[in-house]
Amino acid sequence: MVHLGVMEKGGFSKPVAQYLAQKYGYREQSGIAARGRVLDILNLISDRLSAQKAKGSDYIFDCHMTVVDIYIATFAALLQPLPDDVCPMRANTRRAFSDMDDETRDAAKPLLAHRDMMYERWLEPVLKL
Repeated sequence: MVHLGVMEKGGFSKPVAQYLAQKYGYREQSGIAARGRVLDILNLISDRLSAQKAKGSDYIFDCHMTVVDIYIATFAALLQPLPDDVCPMRANTRRAFSDMDDETRDAAKPLLAHRDMMYERWLEPVLKL
């Protein structure tokens, strides 16, 4: 979100992105490299979820929910917020948290489906932004 904002390609507004970039030591090369690492992580988790689904499980391990499923569900909120009726937030905040390129969006789909299932079955939204 910072990288996209600094580059004026989405994410946070440029002033917010520049503030956060300075505060947290952002460097353009790090922002570029982070995209590849994010894709690696998303694909790793997505592949595991797909393999488990093929074995008849909705969960990351065997056939029961674990804390890892909760972590995945809550982490996925960084990729795309829960719907506004579940997690209300300002439109510009929602846009910043939803901006991603097509490759990242595709890699995130299984995590977002897992997140939705976890919130439907196990979790209560407690966040308002």
